[in-house]
Amino acid sequence: MNIEKSWKKEAMNHADSCYPDECCGIVAIKNNKEIYWKCKNIAYEYKATSFVIDPDDWIECEDSVDEIVGIVHSHPDNELIFSVTDKISCKQLDLTFYLVEPSSDRIIKIEPNEVKCLEK
Repeated sequence: MNIEKSWKKEAMNHADSCYPDECCGIVAIKNNKEIYWKCKNIAYEYKATSFVIDPDDWIECEDSVDEIVGIVHSHPDNELIFSVTDKISCKQLDLTFYLVEPSSDRIIKIEPNEVKCLEK
C-alpha cells in the first residue's frame, strides 16, 4: 500500500502556533493518506515541558480515521531529543513517536522496537 505523507508541514505549523508550550497531535491514516490530527495539550501546569492529549480529541480522531499510527509533539527551544517519558510512552502505546522543532524545521521519530528496556 502506498501511503501519501503530507502531514509534516501542518504539524510544524501547529508546533509553531503553540510555542512556548508543547504541541501534540496524532498521525493517522485516512483513505490511504497519512494525516495530522491536531490535539489540545491538557497538561495544565507544565505545558512547556510536557503534553497530555485531550481524550476527546483522541476519541474524535479514532472515530474519524482508518488507523492511528503515531503521536506527534514538540520540544520548544531547539530540544530535539526524546525524553525517557517519550520513550516509555512510545513503547507502551506501540506507536511511532515524532518530535517536531519548528525553529530548526526538523522532525525526528522513534519506533517502539527501537526503545530498549529502560532500567534505573
